[in-house]
Amino acid sequence: MTILDRVWGIVTRSDLHKAPVRMWIFCLISLAEMHTVRIIRSRYPHEGWKKHLLDARLKRAQRLFNMRKASNEEIDLIDCLQLCDKANILCESGDLLDLAFESKDKAQLFFGEVEQLRNRLVHAQDIITNSWSKLADLAIGLENFLKACESLHSPTGSKRHCLEQT
Repeated sequence: MTILDRVWGIVTRSDLHKAPVRMWIFCLISLAEMHTVRIIRSRYPHEGWKKHLLDARLKRAQRLFNMRKASNEEIDLIDCLQLCDKANILCESGDLLDLAFESKDKAQLFFGEVEQLRNRLVHAQDIITNSWSKLADLAIGLENFLKACESLHSPTGSKRHCLEQT
């Protein structure tokens, strides 16, 4: 790693397994998921997003919502959707798709990979077995997605902000 054109440290593949890196990646994913919920709520008031889910997925979320509500949790139905459900709703939003991704397929692929990574992190599994460069690409993609989401709500945010995955 270089800072101001000087070597300040070395990052190895084994460093990617350490808690700070895992927490940083999980934080990126959590922020991305929070942004998706915020965008969905603003784009689809009064739970208008329901039309974009299959009945089975909506029923699953409704069961979880009822269980959590019975436990006195302060939540909305959207809080009971899985990341893949939220991603599917976003993919149906044409203007967001145009803002953040080149195509619906690329958006779905990105969110699928993010969900797999999140699951591996949550279950304390190896996150670099397949490819450490793919992990880096996902982290960069998540950061770019977060920037695009923030530009949606920024008074000076641009209306065209494509994510580039390397």
